[in-house]
Amino acid sequence: MLALTTEENIMNTKLDYENNGNDSIDITFFSDGLLEASYTSTSKCDTDPSSTITSTIIFHCALEVRSPQLSYKSSNCQYIFDWHTNETCAKADV
Repeated sequence: MLALTTEENIMNTKLDYENNGNDSIDITFFSDGLLEASYTSTSKCDTDPSSTITSTIIFHCALEVRSPQLSYKSSNCQYIFDWHTNETCAKADV
């Protein structure tokens, strides 16, 4: 269970909806130990109804595990999180 900051709780509230199957998730692996997961919702943004909610989590290979941190939040509901974890490290890197 992750401890969420106030800003992260706001994002989670906005994502609380019934999934109609049209959402998308893209996962990209990078050779330098990064993994990026992008989630695009079909839900409309509260502050910009012409946009949908998009969240990207960038997983960084790190020996010291930290909680996810909200690093960017736009007015049209784009969120970027950085998460330092050893779960994305290659076994030889740990």
